[in-house]
Amino acid sequence: MKKTRKLYALILAGVLCLSLAACGGGATTSEEETAQTENEEEAAQTENETAEDTDEAPVESEEVSEEAAEVKADAETMRALFLECVGFGDTSDPAVQEAQAAYDLVSCAQALQIVDFDEDAVTELRTAIYEAYQSLDDAQKAEFDVNFAESLNGLANDAVQDYQSVADLFENAGLGDEMSALVSQDNVEVNWTTLGAYIVTRNAMAPAVEEAAEENADDADAGEESGEETEETADAESADAGETDAE
Repeated sequence: MKKTRKLYALILAGVLCLSLAACGGGATTSEEETAQTENEEEAAQTENETAEDTDEAPVESEEVSEEAAEVKADAETMRALFLECVGFGDTSDPAVQEAQAAYDLVSCAQALQIVDFDEDAVTELRTAIYEAYQSLDDAQKAEFDVNFAESLNGLANDAVQDYQSVADLFENAGLGDEMSALVSQDNVEVNWTTLGAYIVTRNAMAPAVEEAAEENADDADAGEESGEETEETADAESADAGETDAE
């Protein structure tokens, strides 16, 4: 009887140990699965954030590219810029238009980034400035000369060199924040002073432009003569061929 009881006790102890071991193992497995799930969720969240950052980058690049593409160093752009510098007497507040014109001048120079121009690009820009000025009528030229020399050139220079000295003018025109941000950009002073100098010396490009126009005219005449000679030669050959066939 005692042996039977001991045997039952041993069996019971063994079952208890197995139960405890099973419970402990189950808890460990559950904890590992929970940790793995959390790690997977964190990894997925990181991937989503990275994808969002990657998606935003091209949009910013595209916006910068489109903005840069809006301003070109051609006669059409320069003419539109010059027209902003005339007609002050036609407005109720000339000071506002003056501030706007000065802002447009500096903004154009900064958008062009003249500091990066090579010799060919400089020649192209200076030619465009000359052609744009020549496209104005006599009254517009006269007003532009006065406005640029007496106010706009100096106002733009002051804005890029010492903005606080003219800040009130732009603030009164509603351009305080825009002009302040513009003159804080890199290379804005050298870009504007270079463009301003090209505008002042616009007529210096006259000989080069006229020479280029003459060369183009000569090339066009040469092309026409060559075409006429070719046509005459073809006609003569056709006539000779006709005579040969007739014989």
